[in-house]
Amino acid sequence: MALIVEVIRPGRGGEVRERVRLTDEPLTIGRALDNALVLDDPHVDAHHARLVRDAEGIVSIEDLGSVNRIETRAEGHRDRLTVAHGTTVVLGRTTLRFRDEQAIVPAAIPLHGVTVGGESPARWYERTNGRLGIVAAALGIAALDTWLGATERGAASSVFSSLLVGSAVAIVWAGVWAIAARAVLGQFRFLAHVTVFALAVSVYAAIDLLDGWGAFLFPSVTAFAAIKGLALVVLFSAVVAWHLGSATSLGRRQRWRIGAVAGVIVLALLGVSGALKDEAFTAAAQFSGVIKPVSTALVPTETAEEFTRSITDLRGEIDSLLVVRDR
Repeated sequence: MALIVEVIRPGRGGEVRERVRLTDEPLTIGRALDNALVLDDPHVDAHHARLVRDAEGIVSIEDLGSVNRIETRAEGHRDRLTVAHGTTVVLGRTTLRFRDEQAIVPAAIPLHGVTVGGESPARWYERTNGRLGIVAAALGIAALDTWLGATERGAASSVFSSLLVGSAVAIVWAGVWAIAARAVLGQFRFLAHVTVFALAVSVYAAIDLLDGWGAFLFPSVTAFAAIKGLALVVLFSAVVAWHLGSATSLGRRQRWRIGAVAGVIVLALLGVSGALKDEAFTAAAQFSGVIKPVSTALVPTETAEEFTRSITDLRGEIDSLLVVRDR
């Protein structure tokens, strides 16, 4: 049985950095460049340990008088240890894992647009024309939203400025993810990341629109802000997961787990920001939404009698407070 020595990346969830096949000859491990397995770890000696196989084929790892010795999670520090398939040892801060060369590996993950048994045409949103269409649609939605919210004359200037700023943010955001994809997968995939950003902008516009209409038609309901915040956190989590799908080879479950963690962090930051926000009292009426072009029958209103009754009740409450204060 031949063993494979795997060098595990620290803090990467068991990701393998390097694999070395154990031959019949002793295999030395350390920081020195003349070792068969070189470890870039300042806590590892120049010649830290070696792997040897006895006449019966049993493989052992021997310490070569290192400062930090060989460590196992179960038995602590050791000078010599028999290794087999599944054995894990620590040298310095580097983890080594031993595996049988006949160990079963998971099936390959199909690439985007490829099915097992042959290739299938890419889905429309994975093609260049489809992605460009999504980006163009997002620009149109952003332009319309800016134009509807503009109150000054010559709204075209505001629309152009907003699109220019938004495009710059999209280029920087997608560029960072594209550089990460280039470093991990060797592929730039800039347009794919721009498409994810465009989809996120479109979904955000839809969420904002529904929140505005809900607050407009049902002004007494206070849950819309919380619903919008939760929807934005879910959207951010999905965006991170989608970006990871184009920038890494992580599985779907891992991508969504990382996205969920990012969403929770954003939710916590939003909560802290809301708690620290100090809004000064003002008598001026404030309306942050956009005037809705709807029939007056749909506008929440009160009759003159209801308005007069509300004013009378409010005056009574103020008089009561003044009496309490004078006491």
